[in-house]
Amino acid sequence: RKYYQGLLNMQILTVKDKYLRIQSFGNQVPLEFYQLSNNDNLDHGKAQGRIAFTTFIDKGVYKWNQYLENKKIGTIHTKPVTLKTDGKSDVDVVILCDPDHFQICFV
Repeated sequence: RKYYQGLLNMQILTVKDKYLRIQSFGNQVPLEFYQLSNNDNLDHGKAQGRIAFTTFIDKGVYKWNQYLENKKIGTIHTKPVTLKTDGKSDVDVVILCDPDHFQICFV
C-alpha cells in the first residue's frame, strides 16, 4: 500500500480486510489486490498479463524515471524507451517493480 499510494501517488478506493482497490491517474481502471493466506500459493498462470497505466504527462515516463532515481527508491525494471508504432504516435514506456517484484508499466 505504501508503494502504490505513497510513491506512485495512486488513489485508494477501498480498503478491507485482505483487500485493496486503487486507481491511477485520471480515473483509470482500478487495480485490485487480495492478500493470500499463508498456505495459499499464487498461480501466475491465471494472470492476465502486465498492467499498464498512462501518465497523461508529455514524456511522463522519463519524468517518473528521474524522480525514482533522484529519490533512490523503488526498482526500475526497464528504463524508459520510446517505441515506434507504424501509423501512430510513438509510445514512451517505463517498467517498474513493486516491493513484491510485480511489474507495473507506465506509458
